[in-house]
Amino acid sequence: MISWFIGFFFLFFVNGFPASEIPKKFICGCTELFLLKSILPEQGFHVNGATWYLSSMCILLVIFYPILRRFGKTASAVVIPLISLFAMGSLYVLGPLNGNTMTLLLGPIQKGLVRAFFGLGFGMAGYELFKGLRDVKLTLFGRILISVVEWVIYIGFLVYTFMPNEEKVEYVLTLFLVLAISLTASKQGITHVLFQNKVSIFLGKLSLPLFVSHFYYSQGLPKLISEGYSDMDRLKVYLILTFVTAFVVMFCAYLWRQNRNKFKRMAVKNI
Repeated sequence: MISWFIGFFFLFFVNGFPASEIPKKFICGCTELFLLKSILPEQGFHVNGATWYLSSMCILLVIFYPILRRFGKTASAVVIPLISLFAMGSLYVLGPLNGNTMTLLLGPIQKGLVRAFFGLGFGMAGYELFKGLRDVKLTLFGRILISVVEWVIYIGFLVYTFMPNEEKVEYVLTLFLVLAISLTASKQGITHVLFQNKVSIFLGKLSLPLFVSHFYYSQGLPKLISEGYSDMDRLKVYLILTFVTAFVVMFCAYLWRQNRNKFKRMAVKNI
């Protein structure tokens, strides 16, 4: 919410909209604010395109939760991951994994919703793999093997992002990433101790604020500093604004956690 309002007023400034347009633009963009982006059509103005995944995740969790409560491990380890494979296959036929997540596939069902479906489905399979690995007693060779597989996948992803690539390969790479994350979470590799520190924990907490704080800068900065600046100059400004906004979001979230009971007592009368 904090990030969305920062982006809302940033885009207003960049696009030079008059103040009288604020109510109209707010109504058009509030589907993102209330995490409804993945089930409601575009209204002509959007602030933070990155909210598509948060929206899809919240919507799908409402569907998944009763299924998981009723069928348990059968659903999380078999049924939902299997359906996710079919969902991924349907997107593979239609084109690259990236692209406009708002594309309608079948009636009101958007591409982003299907992407999130198989993302969460594979995440469930990865969680079951993690649970199966975490309590296993491995030999030194087994622990070394797990670390090698982890690092090969992670380094391969980094190399892939900086190379001209075939975008459809990303479908297969998604499966490898699920495997790597499951192995890392199990803490069975010999290198897991490298990340058991305050820096790694802090970076983990920073990841979501960064995710929700970058999109509007990538859209608005080219209009704000288009002439007389190189791509590297714009990249520097983009990174500075994104990180500053992420830290502001983290700080505001911290203040809320520390004072939410006070706000609750101010707003709700005890019975």
